[in-house]
Amino acid sequence: MYKQKKALIAVFLLMITFVLYGCSTSIQNNRQQDKLSTMLKTLKNYEADVTITFLKDTQVNVLKMKQQEEVGGQYKIVVESPTYLKGHTISFDGKNITEYNPSTKINRLSQASEARNQTLFSSFLYNYLNTKEVIQEKQTLGGKEFITVEVGIPGNFKYIAKEKVWFDVNKLLPTKMEIYDTENNITIHIEFNHFKHNTKINFNT
Repeated sequence: MYKQKKALIAVFLLMITFVLYGCSTSIQNNRQQDKLSTMLKTLKNYEADVTITFLKDTQVNVLKMKQQEEVGGQYKIVVESPTYLKGHTISFDGKNITEYNPSTKINRLSQASEARNQTLFSSFLYNYLNTKEVIQEKQTLGGKEFITVEVGIPGNFKYIAKEKVWFDVNKLLPTKMEIYDTENNITIHIEFNHFKHNTKINFNT
């Protein structure tokens, strides 16, 4: 009888441990999600090394670039590779979009591109802040934990219908973003490296 009671107490204590652990994990997850939400709502600008892979074309195209942007304001994109596009620059000063071709050394006015806009992190941020339909989950990728945030892209575009961003669970910074078509196929894959936010950006560099 004594042994049975002792075994029951041990089981009871073990159950309490698991319950408390589950509560602790849930609270920690909620705190991380709250911190992520705060970071997104207070993000004013960012700069990052970005690799963009376009998957919808018959041939996969990969661009490496430097992105600098003020949320809701000006931005600058400088292509680093492939070699034949190195130095190609797209700038927005708040009014006009300008493209600079290093081969001809000519600046020319350019039209807005929805696909190009959606590769900017600020476009995801705008969609996130202006929709009530947000899917937020915790995922493990390559042995690392991430918080994923998925939102729709307004405009009824076939090849850019929704997007999903992976945030490092510790630093709460974006590491990659995927854009999907209406059939849930990945059309654009984006990787962010050396992501810095809310810093003083020099658009003349």
